[in-house]
Amino acid sequence: MEKEIKVGVIFDRDNGLRPVWFIYMNNKHNIKTITYRWRVKKGLSYIEHYSVSDGQNLYEITYDRINTVWKLENTYDI
Repeated sequence: MEKEIKVGVIFDRDNGLRPVWFIYMNNKHNIKTITYRWRVKKGLSYIEHYSVSDGQNLYEITYDRINTVWKLENTYDI
């Protein structure tokens, strides 16, 4: 999928970035749960992966630290 999205985040000193909402296709999705997070090295950058839920669907979103770009990678029905 790899669609660029806008994401609202909170920076937590202990846990790093914590996404709290994202906008996809002009719809704001409030993140209720981060179910999993992991990091993948891609070239010189690290891509932060987050599995998140808005209570209705599960989404995989990513953050490219070098290019400062958030993307929606996948969506899953719960």
